[in-house]
Amino acid sequence: MANIKRFIARVPFLADGRFLVGLVLLLAGMVVGREGFLNLLELWAALQPFLPLSVPDHASESILTSLPLILKTFITVVSSICAVLVGLLWALSSLPAIFRPRRDYLEPPDFYRPEVVAESMRSAQALYWRYSSRGLRLLGRLWKRVRYVSPVSHGIMRDVFGSVVRLALVACAIAGAVWFLQALPELLKKFFQVRINLLVPSARPLYALLALLAVFNVVIAVSLVPFRRRRFSTGSETVRIRGRGEASLFLALLEESCRLLNRAGLAEKKPVRLRQENNPDVAGTLVESSPELVSAWARPVAYLCLPLAFLLLTMGFSRLIQFTRPVFPMSYTDFLCYHVLDYLLEVAFALGLIIAGGHFLDWARKLCDIKVFRSVLVFCTMQPTGRLQGAETANTAAPATVTVASSVHWKTEKGIDRQFAAWAKEPQVARDFVGELYWAEALSESAGAEDMRFLEDLGVSEDLDRNMSRVVELPLAAGYRRFTESVAVPGTGGGQPSSDRSGQGSSAGE
Repeated sequence: MANIKRFIARVPFLADGRFLVGLVLLLAGMVVGREGFLNLLELWAALQPFLPLSVPDHASESILTSLPLILKTFITVVSSICAVLVGLLWALSSLPAIFRPRRDYLEPPDFYRPEVVAESMRSAQALYWRYSSRGLRLLGRLWKRVRYVSPVSHGIMRDVFGSVVRLALVACAIAGAVWFLQALPELLKKFFQVRINLLVPSARPLYALLALLAVFNVVIAVSLVPFRRRRFSTGSETVRIRGRGEASLFLALLEESCRLLNRAGLAEKKPVRLRQENNPDVAGTLVESSPELVSAWARPVAYLCLPLAFLLLTMGFSRLIQFTRPVFPMSYTDFLCYHVLDYLLEVAFALGLIIAGGHFLDWARKLCDIKVFRSVLVFCTMQPTGRLQGAETANTAAPATVTVASSVHWKTEKGIDRQFAAWAKEPQVARDFVGELYWAEALSESAGAEDMRFLEDLGVSEDLDRNMSRVVELPLAAGYRRFTESVAVPGTGGGQPSSDRSGQGSSAGE
């Protein structure tokens, strides 16, 4: 397996799911279109000796005894024309996926409900399941492992369940149709006194195809269940801060410090300001470093869907183009009683193969579109614990205790920060704050390049802990003071007098 991964690393497009889906569609289109075109050439060569066509004597009797040949020719001609057109369409539609520019995702999507991500950081738990459907919430309470299934996987499982239900309905419809056709002679005899014989072929091929689709859908759903428990662990630190600044200023300095965690060349994400719903005095910020695409590898089951899709698509068209059923002359009554349903079953099975191939290709496309990102998440909360009148009493005041709720609901901060506006009226008053800082390496995934991201896993490492010890100290080391003497302004060539207002000035924090 390691050798295979190294080989694929040297050939990056082999791991690109969208490229492989486009390649399968292109090959299927070429094979199907070629077979349809060659069959049309054979039919044209066989028809040329009989041109120009003329109506022979007793044409009606000949037509009635040649219904098998006529129906077979009609099926092969129509399927060949459709194969050429559909093959051309598949080949053309696959070109953008094959020849698209090779570029990374420079602007990953934003998090869905960042307040849930923040609380997941604080509680070190998977919480998205609480905001899903009622049935999934009930299942999450009974089976804890379901809580670690990301909403992207939840959506795919929901599609799988709907697909299985539709397959069951189709199977019931086929069973009902078979029962009706088998009972039709008796019904006609009982109500209309008409005697007919009708040979109903077995629908086992259709049932087998539906069973294959249902089993594979279940395999897709099972492959999305995380049998290995997610970590969801975070690093944390409690800091007590005293100074003349306001909580928003410290959070802003921390946000700037967290920019050191970004990687060069990747798009930066904007921090999200939050506030606790049941305690508006508690403010917070959720900072994310530049998300990096982890790998272009799709889910393993997606690579199994690709060859199945190719085989089913080509086999379905091949069965229609090379339609094989008895074509010897027979009376139209015998044909309608003993063979017409067999012909229809063969056509239905071939169309079912094509639909199944498209079904597998659609699943492969969905699974390949899932993108996983790695980033660093930092969540900091600030809660005021006291207000001190002047710097002299700052060292003597005892810090107040802070109680942390077991379950906290957050809301995104919008508009003007009222606490900051209140501080602006009294900027010289010193305050005490208690800050709770959480950090972790996060894995997130999205169903597509333009869909919202969902938090998938959280973990810590020694390198991140070491880097965060520096990031936390930077806001505490920042301090600015206004000077009254003249200072040199770069670019002016000399000193520039400062403001005439007297006083020692103000500090961002002490």
